[in-house]
Amino acid sequence: MGTRLAKEVRVTLKEIRCSKVGDDDGDTLEIYGHLDALGVFVDAQGIFQPGFTGTLWHHQDNDVVRMAETNQLFPNKSATFLVFENDFLWVGGHLKEDDDFNEDDEMGIRHERILYKNIASTGSGHVSVKFNQSGQAVETKFGIEVLRDNFLVPVP
Repeated sequence: MGTRLAKEVRVTLKEIRCSKVGDDDGDTLEIYGHLDALGVFVDAQGIFQPGFTGTLWHHQDNDVVRMAETNQLFPNKSATFLVFENDFLWVGGHLKEDDDFNEDDEMGIRHERILYKNIASTGSGHVSVKFNQSGQAVETKFGIEVLRDNFLVPVP
């Protein structure tokens, strides 16, 4: 058994904001999808693999959230987990916009990737992730707080 250096982090989905309705029918976006925090490592083949996934917001296409331009949601849902040295913290997700008569608009799969060494050692920080399609835009804000910094964890 060995040890690895780790940081214990708490990621909180602070805000979801409709920044632009664009050419969508009506004056609202009808969004669905998921927003997550992930601890990610690179496997022996060089492929990114999730070590931990915390879902912070999730809505199906039959449970859309309607948002007018400049409307905000404040989910304040958190996930706490370890990020190990040389691994990554990813925040983001996959959003779509529901259309009644056409195919749904793909707003994208987007993640901000933060390397272990770039996660603030003290205090907290914020990361924004933007989703857009055809003039429609949604911005999400995640808070990142380091609860414990650079400590050894036993690993198999």
